[in-house]
Amino acid sequence: TPSNTKVVALVVATPSRPGDDAPAEGTDVGLARPVVADLRVVRDVAENITNLRVVGDAAAMNWVHSADGRQYPWIGPRYAWGTGTLKVDGRAVSWTRTGCVAEELNLDVVSQLGSDGTLYERRTFRNVSDREIALADIDIHTPFNDNFPKSPVDMFDRRAFAHVWAGGSAAWVSAMRMGGQSPHLGLAVVEGRISAYELKERSRAKGGSNTRGIIALSLPDVILKPGEETTVAWRVFAHEGWDDFFAKLVALGGVDVKAERYVLRTGEKTTVTARTAAGTRTREWTCPGAGEHRVEIVTPDGRTAFVEILGVDDPAAILKTRARYIVSRQQVDAPGTPFDGAFVPYDTETGRQERSWETTLTSDHSEGRERLGMGVFLAKMAQRGMRDELMPSLLRYYRFVRTSLEDPDHTVWQAVKRSSSTRAFNYPWHVWFYLEMYKLMGERTYLADAYQTLKRLFRGDIKLPKALVAFPIGDCLRAFRAAGMPDAERDLIAWGRRFLGPVSAPGGYVAGTEVGLAPEVVSATIHALTEFGSLTGESSYLDAARRWVPRANAVCGRQPSWHCHDIGLHHWDGYWFGKRACWGDTLPHDWNGEMAQAFRRYAEATGEKEFAARAEKIADAMLGLFTPDGRGSCACVYPDRVNGEKAKFFDPLCNDQDWALVFYLDQNPDLSF
Repeated sequence: TPSNTKVVALVVATPSRPGDDAPAEGTDVGLARPVVADLRVVRDVAENITNLRVVGDAAAMNWVHSADGRQYPWIGPRYAWGTGTLKVDGRAVSWTRTGCVAEELNLDVVSQLGSDGTLYERRTFRNVSDREIALADIDIHTPFNDNFPKSPVDMFDRRAFAHVWAGGSAAWVSAMRMGGQSPHLGLAVVEGRISAYELKERSRAKGGSNTRGIIALSLPDVILKPGEETTVAWRVFAHEGWDDFFAKLVALGGVDVKAERYVLRTGEKTTVTARTAAGTRTREWTCPGAGEHRVEIVTPDGRTAFVEILGVDDPAAILKTRARYIVSRQQVDAPGTPFDGAFVPYDTETGRQERSWETTLTSDHSEGRERLGMGVFLAKMAQRGMRDELMPSLLRYYRFVRTSLEDPDHTVWQAVKRSSSTRAFNYPWHVWFYLEMYKLMGERTYLADAYQTLKRLFRGDIKLPKALVAFPIGDCLRAFRAAGMPDAERDLIAWGRRFLGPVSAPGGYVAGTEVGLAPEVVSATIHALTEFGSLTGESSYLDAARRWVPRANAVCGRQPSWHCHDIGLHHWDGYWFGKRACWGDTLPHDWNGEMAQAFRRYAEATGEKEFAARAEKIADAMLGLFTPDGRGSCACVYPDRVNGEKAKFFDPLCNDQDWALVFYLDQNPDLSF
């Protein structure tokens, strides 16, 4: 250890115990539960943590990246747990051995396993020079094992969604095993502050969408006089789920702060509660107007905590203005061309449409695919009172979809030029558009289009993923029954049984999707199983939906913020769909609206009312992706920094975000215009 590093206490490892040896990768260990809640820590020769396990966990999951280049070649010792980077007077420095920082800065470290089964760590940065120094971007690497491996067994049993709350003195992390089964892992800040977080090592060449990167927890910037210091300490612990996490968070010295609601209308009130080991304190707060509000509360032991609340004026006005914005700015006016009537992305900075046929844009910015959400949204709005205003636009769009994006046999393409292959994910979105046009117009042609598109999807020559996002299987069955189309109903039930069979089986995994265990994969599975079971009367599908709910609880965070509370963790679409092409957590993301839809239908089918309440709150958060003048953002990049660059912004491109409003309307069936 360098001479300027003082390691006060350092535990190399706890003794081995029965059951600690890891099963081979790909071994399915099922839903085993822990025997005890102690942690086992292993360090490398540089005394950095390379393995952190919960004793008794049958999967023997390592909750951190091994940082030896084996899991990912770009994650080596410089990203081991407890290493980090910072700037001293603007000069970038790093430490790879515990505490090695800079000539003018010492790092004292306490890292020890306690008798209570937790890992206690305390880091103190001290100015050892004879002059004042400024510290900035103080990142401590906490490389939680948050990524999607190829093996579905490893993904469900040996990977975690790490939900980060950089809430100052009330900061915490809850790493939830992706399969939903306990034990899980938590981190509670008990001294000092974590004011930000960064994601590092994100790129197409470094795992692309299937890894979240290195998570770094950041101390506030500070100026230290000679001899002064800044400290942060936390406890790492095993827990059984969200309720147990918050109970242990408080018992171990952390802060549990929350609000009754995180999205409020102007003038509405909410209660903010802060709970510590010293007691509970509440504050009533009234929303003063639209926009994001940081609401602070002083805890019983004198710390300051906060929540993030979104204020909105009139949701109906937001949706109506957004509908007009799409028609006036995002619909292509090119008579005599196959592109006429298309809905395309729109750059709110330049005021120009993105037209993929005129540029080298990828299919994520094409005139097909996710852009179908604009058509579905407008058709729903027309049903709610805007029929006369929106009908000309919708008829032009129907003609475009049916003749320019589809072949006569209903083969669906990603773009008019047909330069890329068909994609199974696109078919349900065409079906949904046709279904809404049928509801609007009452003409069986549209329902026939929906049926023929489904028939083309399930014909057998298109590779099907294990989940289809925004697949309106229940609405289709209802429509076919009501319209007297027994052949279509019979076929869809047969297709549904074949498609949902693998995920409805006990222990059913999802593999072969574009991005690992994305939250929309979880919500789509719960929604389809619930609807199919309810409409066919086959209880096995509803039983399967119940087994999938813990996976939804794992992917949905519980941070005290409208960005994150019950919002599924999404960390790649800012790159693929945004103008800035920035990786990082997109919170909220429009597909989170499907979780609201899934929870609402699940509540209706099971009578479990708490899911209806959760659905309403998730849907409300979707409004935050839109401004009162009708602009939308395809991605809110929530981390403070990504790959060293400032983040925390709404991307200026209107692209796929209108699916959020589709689900909002589903959640609010009585809303009219």
